[in-house]
Amino acid sequence: MNSPKKTCITFIIILAAVYCCFAGKKIVVPHDFPTIESAFGQADEGDTIYVTKGIYYENIVLADNVVLQGQDMVNTIIDGRRSGPCVIGADGATITNFTIRNGTTGILCKNSRPIIKRNLIVDNKGAGIHALMSLPEINNNIIYRNEWTGIFLESVRGTRTSIDHNVILENGYCGIFCAHRTEILIRNNILLSNKQYGVFIAPEARKTRIINNNIYKNRLPFNGNAVVHQSNISKEPVFISEAHPDYNYFVKTVSPCKGAGENGTDIGLITEQMVEAFTTDKDGDGIPDDVDQCPDVAEDMDGFEDVDGCPDYDNDQDGIYDAQDQCPNDPEDRDGFQDVDGCPDLDNDQDGIPDVEDACPNNPETVNGYKDSDGCPDEKPQEIKQTLILKGVNFKTASAELLEESYYVLEHVYNSLEAYPNVKVEIGGHTDDQGSNDYNLALSYDRAKSVMSYLVMRGIAADRIVARGYGEERPIAPNTTPEGRAKNRRVEVVPLK
Repeated sequence: MNSPKKTCITFIIILAAVYCCFAGKKIVVPHDFPTIESAFGQADEGDTIYVTKGIYYENIVLADNVVLQGQDMVNTIIDGRRSGPCVIGADGATITNFTIRNGTTGILCKNSRPIIKRNLIVDNKGAGIHALMSLPEINNNIIYRNEWTGIFLESVRGTRTSIDHNVILENGYCGIFCAHRTEILIRNNILLSNKQYGVFIAPEARKTRIINNNIYKNRLPFNGNAVVHQSNISKEPVFISEAHPDYNYFVKTVSPCKGAGENGTDIGLITEQMVEAFTTDKDGDGIPDDVDQCPDVAEDMDGFEDVDGCPDYDNDQDGIYDAQDQCPNDPEDRDGFQDVDGCPDLDNDQDGIPDVEDACPNNPETVNGYKDSDGCPDEKPQEIKQTLILKGVNFKTASAELLEESYYVLEHVYNSLEAYPNVKVEIGGHTDDQGSNDYNLALSYDRAKSVMSYLVMRGIAADRIVARGYGEERPIAPNTTPEGRAKNRRVEVVPLK
């Protein structure tokens, strides 16, 4: 018979072995591997890749459930060399404490949910972060001076993730751009001095919630589709030491952002100590009272919604009690199909794309070689084979600045050029005969150049587009009437052979 002491020692050894298996190993770059990408080649789930200070000229792909941690946010730099995205995301991965710069995109996440926290994402050609379908956890980042947009979201749904406690400033078009059927939570962020909008919401993205943010000194705070809660403010944030060399975008104690966030947190960046400050816990369930919806009744920790602090009598809150619910942890979707069994229907339209990834869950995908993974019956854009007058592309009077309504039309041009990568086009600007010939030639060229710049910013290669200004040389209607002059003020897209 084994002695109690021997049994105890054996048990401790087994526990230690189990802990080691799950703790994961630490890989140090460049000590163990010369590059970040080569370190990922040897990393397993649960591992941490620790990168010491330096500039790493790489384009890397994260791995599922692997942590990538820099030594110092300002001095540990991933430089994408404008040869592609600096970083491509992966499910459950974490990237933290880096400067991410000089990519075509800073971080690209295609239907993946990494954790992106405490990074400086700066000087990327397109967006700082570009997410499709799924929303990463984006918090405590500085997203700064990217040429197009800070965060660009396409058909993104975020049910358990959010854009939280970031400072998003001085980006070329807007702070956050929500395109297509995006439905997310934007809270506790500072959106400052972006050149056009703080937040831009497409018509299909109206369900996006915008709460407890400081939206200040953007050219416009948001567009007409945004539903903005009264908890948002617009005040000078008062940073500690902004921009180079410190990039300290925490706010001072006199800032109006102090305590103005949800549940009394700060708007903008918060420290680990600030997180720990909200840790009183009356019912002892491990959930701080400031976020515990039932602070006097302990959470039942049954694996479902265990962070709200309330015991779950109907775990999935679908109105079907767990005793009768065939899927007690997955809510019935109430879509008119088998709604009494308590189980969600994973693919309503039976197009092979699960509803959680399907932007059009009740309309089957049309498989035609164009965006076949979004779940929508997309009609492939028509190839530009003849001269196209861009009706609806308008500019400020006597200016080359595009008006907001122009972007909807230009997105159609972008979609066509994206679908037909071999097509090259001329953007031709035309005016009426009001003003001098030299003035009209210059204005028409500047307007054509503005359209070209937008398409290039969206991702069309510059060598596929030529901008030309024709002034009043090629009228399509008499300049003797206001109607005729309006027709002559136009932008044309002409395919090049």
